[in-house]
Formats: sequence, C-alpha cells, structure tokens
Amino acid sequence: MILFESHITLSKLERNELDNFITFCKNIHGKPLWIELSRGDFIQQPMLNLLSKQSQISGALNESRRHSNSLIERGWEVERIKIEIPFSDLNRYLTSHAQHNVIYHEWHGKIQLHSRIELEKVCERNGVHLARNALKLNEQIHFITLREFASPELFQLRLKQLKLDLESGPWPLLKEQAESCVFDSNLYLDHGWLEPAQ
Repeated sequence: MILFESHITLSKLERNELDNFITFCKNIHGKPLWIELSRGDFIQQPMLNLLSKQSQISGALNESRRHSNSLIERGWEVERIKIEIPFSDLNRYLTSHAQHNVIYHEWHGKIQLHSRIELEKVCERNGVHLARNALKLNEQIHFITLREFASPELFQLRLKQLKLDLESGPWPLLKEQAESCVFDSNLYLDHGWLEPAQ
C-alpha cells in the first residue's frame, strides 16, 4: 500500500462560503487549505487535501473524482485534481506502476518568516516560491516550495543547495516534506511562479 495525497483545488471561494467548505472537508476527514502564493497568475488557491492508502493510483484518483463531484454538486467549481506520493516511496511506486510517469518532484519547507527581502532573493536564486496558508492565524508562518520536472537526482541536488542557502539566514526549518506528483490535471494553475533558478 502507498500513501497518496490528493489536492482538489477550487477556482474560487467566497469568504461567506468558508465555513461550509471547512465543514465539508472535515466531514470527509479531509483538510481545508487556502494557499496564497507570493507570485503567479492564480495567487489564491483554496483546496481540499485528502490522505488515502491504496495499492494503485486508480483508487486514489477515483476517490478524488468522487469528492470533486460532491464539491461541484454543492456549487463550487473544481479547477484541479493533483495526486502525490512521498518521495521516499518513489521506487516502490515506479515498480508497481510501470505504465505511469512521475510528472515532477516537490519539496515543501515550513519556516518562520524573517528578513522577507533577503528570503525572496534566496527563493529567486533557487527558482522556488513562497506561500502561506490563509486559514492559519499566524501570518509569519510561510512555506517554500521547490519543484523539479527532471530527474530525482537533480531534485535532490537543488534541494541540498536550497537548504544550504536557508541555513545561511534566520530561517530554520520547522517542518519539511518531499513528494513526487503522479497526477496533475491542470499544471497551468501554477503559471507565473514556475521560474527557472537564477
């Protein structure tokens, strides 16, 4: 069994719909998020996150589509379904899913925001982006995301350099997570923040 993480992103969410959305997410044992990107064409990204242990991606995809349809029935427009696995499970996934490609690898680092201008320079230099969860009260907690479409080896190399850069400043990692994306129905949603490293 592999742990699949699904993200179902809405095109928009009005503030007066927020309580209903949070209730929906919790009723299906999901987690509501409202990602605010620091740049890009689609800065506001409300989404539902779900964890599911499955032997095949088809099980996670079917579950995600079922919840997506439930959201649509309640009047929300779904913009994307994205499914990830832990990066540490990549080889096991590829062994059991020979017909499936991995689209990209991602790393998320949770940090306390200090020296924003300097941190933005680090992000630009490494081709990564800064975001926060707008549903959290602490506005100083941010997430850094590194995405790599090439090999796992290049992903790990870039991650090593990024961590060295972060260690040079006042940005200790509070939490981190490395993943491989195995399904993404709408890559264009991230247009504008996928900039190459300087």
